[in-house]
Amino acid sequence: MSTTGPDDEQPTPKPSRRDLLRPVELVGGSALAAIFVGVIVLMTTRDLQFAGISAGIVFIVVLVVLAMFALTFKDDEAIDPRDEGPEPGAEPPPTRQGRRRRRPRQMKSTRSPARPV
Repeated sequence: MSTTGPDDEQPTPKPSRRDLLRPVELVGGSALAAIFVGVIVLMTTRDLQFAGISAGIVFIVVLVVLAMFALTFKDDEAIDPRDEGPEPGAEPPPTRQGRRRRRPRQMKSTRSPARPV
């Protein structure tokens, strides 16, 4: 039976300030978009309830879209070194030497030739 003591545990890395403020950026951006839409709808319709509903819908939609975009980006530390390419000293991929490049085909004109008048 193995026991782990406090000396065996590795300290967890402290998240950076940027990582801590990322949710605030997402909520702040969606709040700005919601306020903008709410003010525009309120100025055009003069209906407070409709403006509030529109702002709420925009807030949720923008928050979800920004969160999805945030999930697609990888941090530099999270990149797998195996995805970087071939190892140094590895053979380069074969090339197509000796083949001539084809010239692009010229398109034929569909216009009829000009007739002298």
